[in-house]
Amino acid sequence: MSKRSLPSWMGSSKDGEDDSSKKKHAGTSQKAEKGSDFSKLLDGVVFVLSGFVNPERGTLRSQALDMGAVYRPDWTSDCTLLVCAFANTPKFRQVQSENGTIISKDWISESHKQRKLVDIEPYLMHAGKPWRKNKEPVESDQDQKEMSKEHKKQGQQSHVKSSTSATTEAGHSDSGNKYFSPSKIKQWAMDDLTQTVSWLESQEEKSQVN
Repeated sequence: MSKRSLPSWMGSSKDGEDDSSKKKHAGTSQKAEKGSDFSKLLDGVVFVLSGFVNPERGTLRSQALDMGAVYRPDWTSDCTLLVCAFANTPKFRQVQSENGTIISKDWISESHKQRKLVDIEPYLMHAGKPWRKNKEPVESDQDQKEMSKEHKKQGQQSHVKSSTSATTEAGHSDSGNKYFSPSKIKQWAMDDLTQTVSWLESQEEKSQVN
């Protein structure tokens, strides 16, 4: 008797299932890898927002954080990027004088939308120092020290806060991402907006005189 063998169509079906399974697994791995890359697109970027109000301000902040950036309510020495709504505002001139890099909001929005970093040049409002820190161990340690110093300084200025609140905030700073109280962030945003509005009004007065 001849040895029985499986019909050819059954064999090909099994191979097909294996191929399909492999492709599915590869696709899942690629998606996971892309997701991981997306969360590191702005790794090393410390950014500040100027001239925006909610909900747009909150959206831009969330988009940048999604891509791995670190948020600061106000410009400090460790900031690398200012996302600005208008040119020549007080905040714009401050960062420009410190040779910081300034961009329009669209660079953040487009990069988030396309899930990759788009060319930054078309969105540059002022090209200054590198907009991303070199992520090396020495610099990372320095960053943490600067964050810790800044946090202590804020704690000294805020005598109204209870010791429990101060301890909690200190715990937050140890995690590497700085947390600010909503009232503090709101105050910074309002100050920035007031400066921006004053600047816009002065521009209108100049144009009327001309």
